[in-house]
Amino acid sequence: MPGTIVVAGAGAGPAAEEFARAGGWPLIAEVVSGAHFGPNLVVAGRTLLHDPDFGGRVRRVIVFGYPTLSREIPAIIGQPEVEAIVVAPAGAEWYNPGRRVRRFERGVVALPHAASEADRAWLGRWVSASRHVLDFDERQDADRAAAAAAPARGSAERAAGSAETVIDPAEAAESPVESEPAAKPQAPVTAPVAVPVGAPETESAADDPLAAPDDAPWMPRKLPPEPAAFDDYAARREYAEQSLAEFRAPITRRSLALAVWKSTWPHDRLVLAASRLVRELDAAAPGKRIEVRANRGLAGIDGTVSTAVGVAVAARAGALAAAADADPGDPRAQAA
Repeated sequence: MPGTIVVAGAGAGPAAEEFARAGGWPLIAEVVSGAHFGPNLVVAGRTLLHDPDFGGRVRRVIVFGYPTLSREIPAIIGQPEVEAIVVAPAGAEWYNPGRRVRRFERGVVALPHAASEADRAWLGRWVSASRHVLDFDERQDADRAAAAAAPARGSAERAAGSAETVIDPAEAAESPVESEPAAKPQAPVTAPVAVPVGAPETESAADDPLAAPDDAPWMPRKLPPEPAAFDDYAARREYAEQSLAEFRAPITRRSLALAVWKSTWPHDRLVLAASRLVRELDAAAPGKRIEVRANRGLAGIDGTVSTAVGVAVAARAGALAAAADADPGDPRAQAA
């Protein structure tokens, strides 16, 4: 029915995603839930729950696992007009914030049904609004990075401009300062190279394959040609600005978490620090079917490192156990 959302917390697993997809309902899945993927995923769900056009229209919440990363879920469950259904968790602890949940189920099944126009509109509004929220946040991050890199643009322009003109040193010495040097073909270099006037030759041009021809004294000796991408001023300037912008872009918890998230593969296991870092990733990470773990509460550095080591050791032990149980003729599992 319209007004239904599915929430997946820690330990929910892929069953929550399958249920939301079968019912045609929006899925708000924490990044540690094991259900943070699929076409019904609403990444910006926490933000939308604050909006009366979204959170204010929720009439039923079906909870898988144990959500811990937001205050919005307990708040929406506490509304008197909202029905909350909690599905049996993988562990022993049932989710019941404020003791306000009245219905608990060992299992739920989404009955086959043809989605109505209202159902499709309800799901589409949540998914579309979530994308708009993420796009807006991404533009804001880009604007902040551009503002931080703005002081570097003048330096980039000066660096690129200084490499724009390379002339014959001998000709510059013979010409008055006020006069303009005669036009010379431009050398494809990224920065000026000093060539002392009258510097002695250490070897003949015939012996040096990189030596400039006699009619091109402005070319620096022993410098291989640069890539064509840097042949013009605009390309050099753009490259310099991009490099400086990347170097000076502010580093935030969210940018670090997203950089790690984008580098992971489905077979990876990701352990996140508790509290702030896992919440930053949960608010912005695009859908991906990957195992993510984080400690609850105020877990310190020692606890986080111990958890990460334990996950790694358990994964390796599992691979070794699989290898020990295999028949002699079977391919052997390898663990690093």
